[in-house]
Amino acid sequence: ISMTEYLDVPTKGMAAYRAPSLAQPHKARQAIRDAYEGKIKPLIGYYCAISSVPTGRVMALMGADFVWIDWEHSSCNIETMTAVKMQPLAID
Repeated sequence: ISMTEYLDVPTKGMAAYRAPSLAQPHKARQAIRDAYEGKIKPLIGYYCAISSVPTGRVMALMGADFVWIDWEHSSCNIETMTAVKMQPLAID
């Protein structure tokens, strides 16, 4: 991962750290590092233990920088998680 990917943060905001898909790695570590180093504002996020589309919709409306969705400890398949992940994009 090159550092040039993160130069669009002033224009893209937190979207600069999004993964292109669920099958590709996210850039959360870089976002945390940038916040720690003062390059971006402190991050505000939520933990979501219920992985469902309606819950994802509510979380997207709350305006957090990130939502950590637990799908290891819930009965969720890749189709549901993809639909949950798409909620912030549907609201933008």
